[in-house]
Amino acid sequence: MATIKFDLSDKSIPERVEICTAIVDSIEGNVNYTNPDPVLEDVRTVIKTLDSAYVLNLKDKSQNNTRAVKTATKALDDIMKDVVNYVQHTSKGDESKIRSANFEVKDKPSPRQPAQTPEGLKGAVSNKEGSVELSWKSSANSRSYIIQMTLNPIDTTSWVLCATATTNKVTVSNLETGKKYWFRIAAMGVKNQQSDWSQPSPSIAG
Repeated sequence: MATIKFDLSDKSIPERVEICTAIVDSIEGNVNYTNPDPVLEDVRTVIKTLDSAYVLNLKDKSQNNTRAVKTATKALDDIMKDVVNYVQHTSKGDESKIRSANFEVKDKPSPRQPAQTPEGLKGAVSNKEGSVELSWKSSANSRSYIIQMTLNPIDTTSWVLCATATTNKVTVSNLETGKKYWFRIAAMGVKNQQSDWSQPSPSIAG
């Protein structure tokens, strides 16, 4: 569903008048918007009020004229919010209908990329007895990592979860000192999307 993109905050008053007039002109007589709310004539009146106040203030920048410009600007901002809401609701997010009212639409968010398989998994003897210190290269689009271990990497059913991590290193404990273990790692992305498992890496527990 498309969403209207509309922001006048960085626009000059002549630009605001031009943009809002073009929108009203596009909605008027548009088959997609048969019952405009607010009434378009009311919107035109607010636009003309701002335009007149602006012109008058150019000729005489009195305190009253300056205040009138600010008041008219806010009035236009407020009524255009109602116009935006009306078009968004009536169009039901149909981009072509939104554009037919001379509105722009917000860019669609880029598709979330899947987590990539971690690389460079290696183990080092830990100072703690019965432990292995694992490290790897951080993988793209990952939020966390899961680590499995086994004594027999050929047996695909022998792998068991031994650790999780949110950084690119972890210490696996409660191992048998001097025994060779095999480790593999996968990255977890958004919505628990899991990457492929890395190549098994052997390490001897300290």
